[in-house]
Amino acid sequence: MQEKIINQLAAEQRLQQLPTLASLLGNNWIAQEYKKPIEQRSLVTGWISQEEIDLWYWLEDLDSALAFLKTQVHPNSWQTLSKKVSSHSTSSNFKGTLSEVAMCMFLARNNIAFELEAILASGSDKNVDVKALAETPIYIEVQWLSPSDISERGADIASAYDEAYEIDFDAEKLRIKRKVRDKTPKFTIEDITLVALDCTTAPQLGGARRFSTIKAAITEAYTGRNWQGEETPYAQSEIDKAIRQCVNGVIWFEIEPRHELVPAKRDFCLNPTLPTDRKALFNFIKLWKSTG
Repeated sequence: MQEKIINQLAAEQRLQQLPTLASLLGNNWIAQEYKKPIEQRSLVTGWISQEEIDLWYWLEDLDSALAFLKTQVHPNSWQTLSKKVSSHSTSSNFKGTLSEVAMCMFLARNNIAFELEAILASGSDKNVDVKALAETPIYIEVQWLSPSDISERGADIASAYDEAYEIDFDAEKLRIKRKVRDKTPKFTIEDITLVALDCTTAPQLGGARRFSTIKAAITEAYTGRNWQGEETPYAQSEIDKAIRQCVNGVIWFEIEPRHELVPAKRDFCLNPTLPTDRKALFNFIKLWKSTG
């Protein structure tokens, strides 16, 4: 019990070095977190409770990003973002929040106004993570792409025997397709829509680096064509055609420490049959690619 109290006090002191985050969380946030079992605590609590420089960089980046966004976004969006960051969520949920903060940083740094938890213009009653206010609104669902349990175990075993780990490429394609498919019910054919995948913790797929396995996996899973342009069984299935009709494209990125959570190593793939009149989308993708 004494050690727990000491750790809590140390965490509270470290939080005060992050002024924006400390103000947003409030005075009793750490104390409330420490009442829960360790496995149920927020990712922020885990980071701030450990004296590791790499984790501190993440916290500094989050604090800097929030300080910047507080002065840039609409009050309603700031309120939504504040609630997400300060909620006593699980680690996996908070990683999704980090991905949304990163997308907000990209938009704000490029002077693109946006709204959070926006309703589709076409009349759907479902909220979408981000609405970029381009010439025509672009609706973006953001998804943290975590490593699969199988891939993590396989990589650990291979590392223990000092051997290279070979991923199950087909299994990873199906996993990525499910991530995109799960977002599809929120979208309609009439709107301009994207799914954004945060690949920061997908090392078995080479992260979000251009020409890496992740590019091949996403492109094939979403478009139904491999890197040589050849059709795969995905290309003609009805469910995959429906996904491509409702999701105009998939963009992906990584978050790198000490960069204020601004997305790095950005790349994309679009529906190859996308109508050519979606000027707002093509302008957005041009910006996404040119500054990546």
